[in-house]
Order: sequence, then C-alpha cells, then structure tokens
Amino acid sequence: MADINIPLSPIHTAPWGAIRTGLKEPARPVFEQVLRDALAGVELGAYDERMVVWLSGWDVPTVATVASLLYRVRALGYEEPEEGRG
Repeated sequence: MADINIPLSPIHTAPWGAIRTGLKEPARPVFEQVLRDALAGVELGAYDERMVVWLSGWDVPTVATVASLLYRVRALGYEEPEEGRG
C-alpha cells in the first residue's frame, strides 16, 4: 500500500518522499490516482485524460509537485473561468 503525503505548502526542494509505493506495487497507477484525487470534481475531456495518464509516467517529485499545485490552487477557491480564457 502506498504512503502518500502531498505537500500543501510551497515546495523548495524535490519532494522525493511524498509518494512511496510498496516494493511490488507499480508506481504508475498510484501516481495516476494521486493526480485524479487532486482533480476530484473537475470535468476532464479526452485530452485531459491523456495528460493525466502521461503525467503519471513521470517521477515522484514531478507528480507530487503537480498534485500539490492543484490542491493549493483549489484551496484558494474556485471561480468559473470566462469562456475562451486560457
């Protein structure tokens, strides 16, 4: 079973210990779930889904930092984006 501790404050060094998987546990499905948890409630399109899968192939610091950013932005509050923004 994975041990997951995503930082919820600014990160100043690579968070290598944020996600620890068991010796026989493949990391990619755990990383994908970490990202999906951070995106809970967000409607995803087909390309969004591809990007979540792609990002889950990166290393612990990358996945943990992306998840941390998503959680921290979410903590600021949600506003419906203006059409065409981005």
